[in-house]
Amino acid sequence: MQDDPAVTAEVERLLAHRTRDIRLKGEIKRLFQARVWSQTAKIIRAWMTWVAFLDVLTLALNLVMLPRSIALSMLLPGAIIPPVAAAVVLVWRKRRPSWVQGVSLITGMFLILLSIVLVGASAGGEFYERHLNIMLFVAITAIIIFGIPQAWTVTVAALALGLY
Repeated sequence: MQDDPAVTAEVERLLAHRTRDIRLKGEIKRLFQARVWSQTAKIIRAWMTWVAFLDVLTLALNLVMLPRSIALSMLLPGAIIPPVAAAVVLVWRKRRPSWVQGVSLITGMFLILLSIVLVGASAGGEFYERHLNIMLFVAITAIIIFGIPQAWTVTVAALALGLY
């Protein structure tokens, strides 16, 4: 496919103009997605793994450093993140239809963000506002790091702002 003159001509035509105006369609879009999918999936899987690890680590640190009643109230909502992240990792292990990937990523992100908000709400007081800011940070890092379609990015951003 790399030597297809029609594809090469279309790429040259698109690159001759402003790159921010490029909208991939048809065969070029399919070829681009096939080319970048493995790297995107690898980044998403690694990010989800780190989010789950950091969640468990912070819950453990909370148990050590915070008053017992506050730390215990954070456990149940915080326990949502590792299985959700694991589910997203499993879905993104192999290529699936775009809609399945989108639904899994957006749903996973929503549940992770909701979990962070619920941790703050369960702890109450200053922890609520702190966890709202953490939730926005998590959403922003995902938006910046994930090479995903813009519609998915906008959806994650809207969900984060809605939860805030």
